[in-house]
Amino acid sequence: MNLDVLIRRISKDFEIDKFPEDWGFITADDKKLKKYATKKFLKENRGLILKNSDNANRIFLACFPSTFVLKQIAKQKTKDALLITHHPFDWNGTGMGFKRYSDEDYRLMRRNGISLLFMHVPWDHVRNEPDRVSTAYGTAKKLNMKVEGEFQEYHKATVSVYGRLPVKSVDELVGYVKKKLGKKMLNVFKYGSDEVGLVAIVPGGGNEAEMLEEAHELGVSTYITGCTNRCKNVYSKNKAKKFLEKAKELNMNVIGASHYLTEKWAMQQSVPYFERFGLPVKFVEDKAQLKKLD
Repeated sequence: MNLDVLIRRISKDFEIDKFPEDWGFITADDKKLKKYATKKFLKENRGLILKNSDNANRIFLACFPSTFVLKQIAKQKTKDALLITHHPFDWNGTGMGFKRYSDEDYRLMRRNGISLLFMHVPWDHVRNEPDRVSTAYGTAKKLNMKVEGEFQEYHKATVSVYGRLPVKSVDELVGYVKKKLGKKMLNVFKYGSDEVGLVAIVPGGGNEAEMLEEAHELGVSTYITGCTNRCKNVYSKNKAKKFLEKAKELNMNVIGASHYLTEKWAMQQSVPYFERFGLPVKFVEDKAQLKKLD
């Protein structure tokens, strides 16, 4: 299928041009990215990042465009694939955060004709359709949440949900989340009542004090997010400190289940949408990310 036609159709359906972003904190002074990236991405920080073919014979979905994911695609020995990710860059949640592409990443993509499209805010924007879901709804569905409402605006998109889960105590909830998300370890901060109460799901980097306050005003007593306190980036460390101080102040329980495992379900559950285009579609599990707890 012609890649440009495919990108236009996906971009329209996900309203990519509706949600502006700024990734300058990582793209600034990246000479290799400026050499290989599309003009649109360099100018607008959205959409198709790397175009390594005029066609797409397969579609792969992933949360991050990691070296692990690229190697898995290369093993398929399929030329001219479109990789669609939630984030434009890989993430090291126990290191310094987002990472630039390595020389190996560029080689893997160019050699195998892998083009890269990312949809960060467009995939976060709350959506719960039979064949296409947002990150918050993807995690809510995985946890069998009875969603009662949506909240939290981020870059002109509503990105979070709150509702009820089929458990009563925080200890029960910890075991339940571990089982449902397949995570043996969680970051757990018991700062509130042992009763779970109303639960918020704020995927990924939801460790913002302001987000916590907004959830508290809605009556939320337990807050599930991805990142909590492990990233070594100075900005992230300061943010995590303020976030946990606010959680303690508000007597709210916090569960951190990792950036990856609070977002990947949207990519996995949205496979049916991408099958509309008549191409083989596969979600690529990032086993390297499964080991992380940030």
